[in-house]
Amino acid sequence: MPEMFRRATLRADMPDEAAMPRPASSSQRGYAARRKVLIILALAVPLLVANYGMYAWSSLAVRKELNSIAQSVEDQASNALGSAGQTATEVANARYSQRGCFLGTVQLLQLKALSSPYVRSLNLVRDGKISCSSVGGAVNIPVDLFAPGLRLQTGSVLLMRSHWFGLEAPGIAYVHMRDDHDGVIAVMHEQFFRDMTTLPGKDRYRSVVLRLGHQYVYDEGGMKDSPPKFVNQWVAKRGPGDLEVFVEASDKLRMMYLTDSVVTWNLIAIAIGLLLALAVNFYYVRGRSFERMLRLAIVNRDIVPFYQPVYHAEGAVLEGVEILARWYNRGEGYISPDVFIPYAERMNLIDALTLSLIQQVRHDLEHSFRLPPGSNVALNVPPSMFDKPEMIAALEQFSRFLQGNGLRLLLEVTERQFVEHADTERIQGFFDWLHQQGILIALDDFGTGYSSMGYLNRFSFDYLKIDGVFVNGIGASPTAEGLLDTIIQLAQKLGMKTIAEKVENKEQVLYLVDRHVNCIQGYYYAKPVSAADLGQYIPDQPPRPIVPDPVPSWLADEERAD
Repeated sequence: MPEMFRRATLRADMPDEAAMPRPASSSQRGYAARRKVLIILALAVPLLVANYGMYAWSSLAVRKELNSIAQSVEDQASNALGSAGQTATEVANARYSQRGCFLGTVQLLQLKALSSPYVRSLNLVRDGKISCSSVGGAVNIPVDLFAPGLRLQTGSVLLMRSHWFGLEAPGIAYVHMRDDHDGVIAVMHEQFFRDMTTLPGKDRYRSVVLRLGHQYVYDEGGMKDSPPKFVNQWVAKRGPGDLEVFVEASDKLRMMYLTDSVVTWNLIAIAIGLLLALAVNFYYVRGRSFERMLRLAIVNRDIVPFYQPVYHAEGAVLEGVEILARWYNRGEGYISPDVFIPYAERMNLIDALTLSLIQQVRHDLEHSFRLPPGSNVALNVPPSMFDKPEMIAALEQFSRFLQGNGLRLLLEVTERQFVEHADTERIQGFFDWLHQQGILIALDDFGTGYSSMGYLNRFSFDYLKIDGVFVNGIGASPTAEGLLDTIIQLAQKLGMKTIAEKVENKEQVLYLVDRHVNCIQGYYYAKPVSAADLGQYIPDQPPRPIVPDPVPSWLADEERAD
């Protein structure tokens, strides 16, 4: 036998807890380091998230406030322009320009101007000239001189730096044309628009600028032809066409939002971080407690073997049993193997657990029950078995014990183990050695993990176990049935026996028997039971003839009880 498979003496009694394998010092340090890192992250991540969230929230809040201010200024400017436009429209539609610029016409224009809070003067336009004004009376002034650059189109707006009729304050001209010849120019007070851009709270807003046409009204006073240049990036713009509003935030506005909430949100983040840190610490402390509890359970043999019978598909003749670990804890109740077996693998306790189960199975076979000669005893083996001579020696001794009782050891390995142990030649050499010892090998859970046809081609398996995922699809999913048929045919082509797991009803049994599946395992025949209860499934007489509709004894008892 190769050196890697040299024998190691298997002790008859399990070691005490102090002698059980424990994580190496490097693992201990890694464990402590992971715990510290996770606690630091638990404290830091909520603070980082909270502060990043406040930063993003403050940006949205600033934009929302600037948009609100811009909307407010835009509404005021639109109302002013709308009021002036309405007055100009009424004057144009009344055709004052066709009456001539008499005293009565001037007085009517003055009354109309006074009726509008924003209009400063009303000026009649005829053939491109100002013919009559509420301020200047009868005049004959070209529009290009009256308001240079003003377009005689309805809705045109222009900032006038001075008033033609001697008024010192500049104004804002608004045009309404009734047709190509006649129209009205309403001149509004520029101060009204400047007041709109003068907002309280200069510590919040650096500047507010109103664009009318191609010119700009600034909050600090004055009019410019050039667009504003903003220092701060937080600028909101509102308004289409000849009206547009710019609002620039101050450098302090975002900080105002941040300072209002930084204490509250950081206190909340600290509280969340502390809770997370406590949860992480509890997880690791509980993990240590669970490890201690698992160690004691192995030492005290609280984790015991249960046995699930496996039957020939035709005739319901007992083929053997599969050993399953079950753990009942007085404080926690039943603990699922899906919980403690992966944990035992991670904490380097799976070997001790396997040895404990082997010892208990030997005791049960000697004192509790006798399996029919030729039966298989199936055992799930951990991945560490490939690398540990003491485990190989234990399996060899267990196999010899079974052979002495007319039984055979069947080792079940999963596809995952081939991914973790990718040395093909080494694994095949190990399988050859197992076969030399009379040990059978089954590929478990085929098709549910890292499925590869290469496994079946490279390694010598005696059995292929069909997972219950495919069995459950019988009568329910044509796709699952197709995959199941393919797996069965593949195994038969390769000369492998098949075992179907988790068979629960008669329809599944008939389907599998019809396709010549060799063995059936599942609740339809028997659930996993303790050594004391296994005897009811072991025949005390020669096997009965094959029957077409096998019914397990426990199910028949339930039917009679009903």
